Amino acid sequence: MFNKLEKNLNNRLIDFFIWGSYVNDYWTRVFDKIKKMWLEAYAHILIQLEKFKKWYKN
Repeated sequence: MFNKLEKNLNNRLIDFFIWGSYVNDYWTRVFDKIKKMWLEAYAHILIQLEKFKKWYKN
């Protein structure tokens, strides 16, 4: 009886760590994509600001 309980507990722990690892990897990728999007948007805004400054001088 104890062996069966220990085996079930071990399987649940393994499942939990695998699931936690997957979720952590997933959210890491999501945050990396969001960060990349914001950096691209910031770079685009800087380029547009420089174009506006040149246009405004003329």
